[in-house]
Amino acid sequence: SQEYAPAMWQRALQLSRRALTLRDQQEANPDVEVGYEPDHVVCTLDLLSGIADGVAEGAAVLVSADPDGTREVILKAITDLMSPGIRRSGFALIGDIPKSPNAVGHLLPILPRIIQSAVTQLDPTMVQAYNMGACNNACWSTGEMAMAFDMAQIGPHASVLVNAFQRVLSQTMVHRSLGENAAISLGRFALRCPESISQSFETLVTPWCGALRRLRDGVEKEQAFGGLVRLVQLNPAGGVNGLIPMLHAIASWQKVRDVSLHGNLLQLMQGYETLVGPQKWTEVIQNLGPAATKKLGGFAQNVGA
Repeated sequence: SQEYAPAMWQRALQLSRRALTLRDQQEANPDVEVGYEPDHVVCTLDLLSGIADGVAEGAAVLVSADPDGTREVILKAITDLMSPGIRRSGFALIGDIPKSPNAVGHLLPILPRIIQSAVTQLDPTMVQAYNMGACNNACWSTGEMAMAFDMAQIGPHASVLVNAFQRVLSQTMVHRSLGENAAISLGRFALRCPESISQSFETLVTPWCGALRRLRDGVEKEQAFGGLVRLVQLNPAGGVNGLIPMLHAIASWQKVRDVSLHGNLLQLMQGYETLVGPQKWTEVIQNLGPAATKKLGGFAQNVGA
């Protein structure tokens, strides 16, 4: 119930801070046992995330009761050097707070450090099985922030994050869930601040579309493809060499529920047919294969609930 959320939030925050203080004491004096348990931090962070997710819009009231404490816990969690679980749970909390538009502003003072920590988690040396939960949540949470912050606030961080997403997407045998999260978050940044990344479109279009085609229909896929549309509008030439994977990605839709997005995707294909000319377009279609060609042939009717 919403009425119990403030007391639960304050208690969980208090326990998180206490456990992280014990961690700091343990690191300062490794030979002295202080009773630090990493799992206690994970549990309290997960409780905070669950509360924030559960109250949604109401999270603003909870965070505003002690914004400094919330920021302290988040920063200590996502920069924890020893525990992937603590980093994973810290980024989960970052991703749940923006679900309340009035709460996300409390993260603004630490936004550059959050971005830096997220990029660190997505470095190839960190994209490992033991750290996959932290990688996934770092990736996902930045996409949530892209949708919640004003463009002027999140835009300056777009290029460094997109470079990190692109590295993830270009890795061979990358974990499927991480590739999907990278594709969604990249699309969200492209949707919100396309000017910041349009010049990179040519290099990221192929690996990005390769991941977009694996997404399940839903709001996140709609936002990601909305970002694709925005980059094509700004830099259509940048997508020419990625036309085949782009069309495969469009063919992956079971049903495009967003009528506006559906119309934009139709315009995108018609625009490229005109841009590359009939001979090149025929070659592209022939290289798609019969299944994708059939899906695209009926795409004009592939819209609605």
